[in-house]
Amino acid sequence: MAASAPPAYHDVVSPGEASSFRSSVPATQVELHVSCRNLADMDVFSKSDPMVVMYTQGMGSKEWREFGRTEHIMNTLNPDFVKTFVIHYFFEEMQKLRFEVYDIDKNSAKLSDHDFLGATECTLGSIVGEFGGRLQKQLMCWGNNVSTVLRQSSTTATYSPSNSIAAEIAAKIEFSYDN
Repeated sequence: MAASAPPAYHDVVSPGEASSFRSSVPATQVELHVSCRNLADMDVFSKSDPMVVMYTQGMGSKEWREFGRTEHIMNTLNPDFVKTFVIHYFFEEMQKLRFEVYDIDKNSAKLSDHDFLGATECTLGSIVGEFGGRLQKQLMCWGNNVSTVLRQSSTTATYSPSNSIAAEIAAKIEFSYDN
C-alpha cells in the first residue's frame, strides 16, 4: 500500500498542546485505510470522483487541522482508496479525527472548488478498538434536502434538519487499520 510517512511529532502536536502530551509517548503508529460506499452521484454525465480529507483536532482545541488527503478516484460511488493515513496512536489520549468526502471536479487544491459529499467524526481509539479494527460510519451532510444520520456499531442516532427530505443518504465510510 502507498503510505505516507507520519508527520513529525511537532507537526501533529502544536507547541501549546505539547504540555498535555509530555507524559505520553507515541505508543504505536497506525495506518488507516479508507473506503466509501454508496456515495451521492454529483456528476451529470459520469459518476462522482471522490477524495477524502482527514483532519485532526489538538488536545483541548476546537480547531481542526488538515492531516492529509487521499487520491481522487475517477467515476466511482464505492471507492477503495490506496493512499493511507499513518498516524501516531496515544493510548491514553482522545484523538479526534474528522473525515470529509469531496467530489473532485477540477484540478484545484481548494476544497471550496469541489462538491462536498459528507463528513464524519470519530476518535482514533474508536477505530482501533472496534472489533476487527474496522469502523463503519454514516456520512453526515449539513445542507438542505438531506437527512443526517450518524451510526456507529449498533447505536443509531438520527437527526433531521428542518425542511429536509429523507433522501438517499446511505453513504458509508469505513476505516480499518494496520499497526
